[in-house]
Amino acid sequence: MKKRIITACLCLAVAGSLGVFAGCSEAPAGASGAEAVAAEGAPALQPTDHAGKFERGGANMCYGCHGNGSLANPQLKGAVIIPEDHYADGSYDSKELDPLRAECITCHPVA
Repeated sequence: MKKRIITACLCLAVAGSLGVFAGCSEAPAGASGAEAVAAEGAPALQPTDHAGKFERGGANMCYGCHGNGSLANPQLKGAVIIPEDHYADGSYDSKELDPLRAECITCHPVA
């Protein structure tokens, strides 16, 4: 009976240690899942917590956090800045997205 208990405990210990290795990835430290999935030079993917936001509010929903406002660029502290070439006339000063860039999820789908 003792052998069975010891064997069961060892099996559980080995199975539990496999979970530690399953969580490892080759993504650089500090990179979010979205950054790790996007290929170098490709547009960044949106994090999963952004699912449905574009459908609810369009580009204005994105601009509200990531766009250039009267007090800050981006408007939400810590948000990724919309690149200057995404603005009308290629300038942050326009405070208006280029109409060709208004479909954010075309290039930046949710991861």
